[in-house]
Amino acid sequence: MGATLRAVRKIRTDLSLEKAARLLQWSLAKMSRFENGKCHITSDDVAAVTAVYRIPVAERNTLIQFATHGDQTVWWDPPLPGIPHEMSALSSYFDDANTITDWSATLIPGLLQIEGYAKALLLAAGRTPGEAHTA
Repeated sequence: MGATLRAVRKIRTDLSLEKAARLLQWSLAKMSRFENGKCHITSDDVAAVTAVYRIPVAERNTLIQFATHGDQTVWWDPPLPGIPHEMSALSSYFDDANTITDWSATLIPGLLQIEGYAKALLLAAGRTPGEAHTA
């Protein structure tokens, strides 16, 4: 959430981190922790920040809802200013992956499989030359 609001500040406003902190009446350290995800962000914090950044109401409500129900969505769900849609899609694929599995072909299927290749695979798998010949 903090990274999203940092991107909004940098792209949609001319506010520096210091000026945004001053307008919010926050310390510079709190503002920095907020944008770097090092402290908890409440929906009230998001409402205050988006008001200072003069974000339109519909977008503001989306960001507040995201802060409230962050565990149900992911940071790339709201359109991020300056981030191509394709990048958000790639990020969502990473989140969707529960495990990474390496699927490597061990046999060449069909017409490309020749007897010598099959024997070499069987021998590599620990079969004896006699077993590899009869298999």
